[in-house]
Amino acid sequence: HLAQWPGGNTGTLRHIVRKLKPELFPEKASLMDVLTGPVNMAELDRPGQPVRIRLESLVVNVRHAGKRDAAEHVEVTYLNNGSMHKTRSEHVVMAGQQHLNKRVVADLPAGHRDAMDQFMHAPIMVINVALRNWRFMDKLGVASVRWFDDDLGWFFTLRRQMMIDGQEPMPLDPDKPVVVTLYNSFCLPGLPIEQQTVAARMRMFGMPYAEVERRVREQFTAMFGPGGFDAERDIAGIVLNRQGHAYVATPPGFFFGKDGQPAPSDVIRQPHGRIAFAHSELMGMQMWEGAVHEGERAGEQIGSMAG
Repeated sequence: HLAQWPGGNTGTLRHIVRKLKPELFPEKASLMDVLTGPVNMAELDRPGQPVRIRLESLVVNVRHAGKRDAAEHVEVTYLNNGSMHKTRSEHVVMAGQQHLNKRVVADLPAGHRDAMDQFMHAPIMVINVALRNWRFMDKLGVASVRWFDDDLGWFFTLRRQMMIDGQEPMPLDPDKPVVVTLYNSFCLPGLPIEQQTVAARMRMFGMPYAEVERRVREQFTAMFGPGGFDAERDIAGIVLNRQGHAYVATPPGFFFGKDGQPAPSDVIRQPHGRIAFAHSELMGMQMWEGAVHEGERAGEQIGSMAG
């Protein structure tokens, strides 16, 4: 990518939410106001509004109230503030990953469950390294780098900040601080996909923070030392985020099916009674545009039921 929104896909999500709930943002909010400005949290979950967003609510059980074909609503049980709550709705869209959907939807039919079992997820370790400057990269004449390693290989690229509302938030200046983001997927070739994804996840969660910090400092020193890099001087901080089920892994047969059976995504796209399913991973590529596409499709399915 030559450019990226501040906060990544957060900007796209904020604009979608603004369309649904304009009262969350100032009436004449600029593009930057929406991207990075505060949200009116008091308006998120106000009674009587057509759209309500309830945070810190973990859904643990979704089922039809009675037999699927005769049920008039769906019951949703969720955990909020240490207590279980139950609500009901005429229809529900499950927009989570399949390893969650198959555990949360209690009356899921066998066909959907089998399809969801075919979704396996690779982990991602995201390492954000705050640098006081990047003069050492400028001296070496590089803007993109990649480190090859058995289990902690990564890459990052410096990008010029986007011009937003006629201003550049941070000039591309090697004397300025920068945060570089390293992505590690823990690929373990040679293992079947079912074993590889689990083994990679365990390797990631079994790696202590101290080991990650040490290896990042060693790798940066090996690559950037000739440009004058000094870990003690130039690294201001390291923030580590670990996602056990970050991206769906797509084995042969995922997109078009195999052995005469439909692709698992096509099975899941079929509603289960009053419940529809939507997630970018159904497309095999977890991008925001896929999330919007699948969400729109699920919403139309729900709308046709209501009509």
